[in-house]
Amino acid sequence: MNRYEFLSFAENQVENMSISNLRILAIDDDVDVLTALRLLLKGKVKEIITEKNPNNLVSLIKSSSFDLIILDMNFNGMINTGNEGLYWLNKIKETDANIDVILITAYGEIDLAIKSLKNGASDFVLKPWSNQKLIDAVTEIEKKRRKSKEKKVITSSQATMIGKSDVIAAAMHRIEKIAPTDANVLLLGENGTGKDIAARIIHELSNRKNGPFIKVDVGSLASSLFESELFGYKKGLSLMQEKTEKVGLNQPTVVLYF
Repeated sequence: MNRYEFLSFAENQVENMSISNLRILAIDDDVDVLTALRLLLKGKVKEIITEKNPNNLVSLIKSSSFDLIILDMNFNGMINTGNEGLYWLNKIKETDANIDVILITAYGEIDLAIKSLKNGASDFVLKPWSNQKLIDAVTEIEKKRRKSKEKKVITSSQATMIGKSDVIAAAMHRIEKIAPTDANVLLLGENGTGKDIAARIIHELSNRKNGPFIKVDVGSLASSLFESELFGYKKGLSLMQEKTEKVGLNQPTVVLYF
């Protein structure tokens, strides 16, 4: 095996590992197509189920948990409009919006491909397909599903931040990095952008999570009472004594709202 053959072999091994957890349902009225799909994907994915009758599609989805459905667009050999595929695509999304769908057909109109993608399909493959292109399409879907899970949620006991965009992912990454430190954090953003949620998650992920979480509206505090409001005071102490004998709190996280 030369260097290039080895690299190709290694890439295929990584590729197969990446889709090995997928459960796939293939639906086509052509038994030969189903056989080809089963032989191609068997051993590469966790499970491949094939079904000839699209009327069984909804019941199969409800009785099992599928990550991906490979769906034929034409179940009537005399009429190749793709409307049947679009109908069943909508049924899939109505039943479980989280299932990815690859549509396969010999009817290669670009407007049909665009329409199917707008209706929620993840990809569109033409018959006869290249085995490698189909595997690539499945692999790409698995990557998107994995990335979505990795950066979808950061949760604390009282707050959750949800998002898929690169901006949200960057914010989540910074929160996870800064939370264990004792650095002061400045959160900027318009009303309703989630500053309070971010602050609470920072607290929950920090070494101060067992201490109090204190929210202070700075605009409502007189400057002379600022320290007493934040750190407390002992009755009877003079202002100078208060400065040197703060009651203190057990490692609080203090959030100041301006």
